[in-house]
Amino acid sequence: MIDRVELLNNRKQIYGTQLSFKNNGKAYVENLVDSIHLNSRRREMELDPIEDYLKIVDSSNNIIDKK
Repeated sequence: MIDRVELLNNRKQIYGTQLSFKNNGKAYVENLVDSIHLNSRRREMELDPIEDYLKIVDSSNNIIDKK
């Protein structure tokens, strides 16, 4: 909810909870404050690391990363 409010007020999101999607359906995060420390902030809020969160969202959209 915090990130949604931040974006609605033309500010950058703090926890990376609001996602955008590429044309292929793959999720990504944009408009972040200090992306280097994103997972530290997510950990403080007991959120999964951003990499895990994106994998969960992509798997629910049937997007498989073939790395």
